[in-house]
Amino acid sequence: MPVIKVWCLPADQTQKGLEQLHQNIVAAVEAVPELGLQGEKEMTCLFPPDLMHYGLGSEIIVEVSGLFAKPERTVAVKQRLARSLGEAVKNLYPNAKVECFVSTFNQHKDGLWSSDQLNSADISSSEITLTEGKKKLTPEDIEVIRKRLIDINPNEYERVRNEITQERGLTANQIGAVLVHLRYKRY
Repeated sequence: MPVIKVWCLPADQTQKGLEQLHQNIVAAVEAVPELGLQGEKEMTCLFPPDLMHYGLGSEIIVEVSGLFAKPERTVAVKQRLARSLGEAVKNLYPNAKVECFVSTFNQHKDGLWSSDQLNSADISSSEITLTEGKKKLTPEDIEVIRKRLIDINPNEYERVRNEITQERGLTANQIGAVLVHLRYKRY
């Protein structure tokens, strides 16, 4: 889940002002459709307090972290996100210098844990109780399904699922059950 932090807000910022800023940020993210993020439940907005009050509100920094790296999240898309967020903040604080930094996160190479996510280490093949399969699922089967199908382009899903079916001797229903069981959140 992307985390959007807005730093150096004015010291006299009201709760109502923060709520308006939050709504503007959500709308700014939704305005970049390639991200596939809709609604405040698919992002976290933070407004950390600053211990030094001098200069607050004159320069506001927006940081986006935890944005999963995906092929459709190109440099141009990230630039549009930075601009959309920067303009959303600038509209509320017209006298401030606003900067926005967007960085992506590779959930397969960098560290990640989420209480909303189960991974293949958290489930055993015995928890998938489909008996129609040609063979019992193994931890390796679950890992292959997770790696190859979790973040796949929908246009490629059927082809890759069929490849896994042939390679591993699994049924489409077994593969589907694993995917449902993993309950992987796509942020």
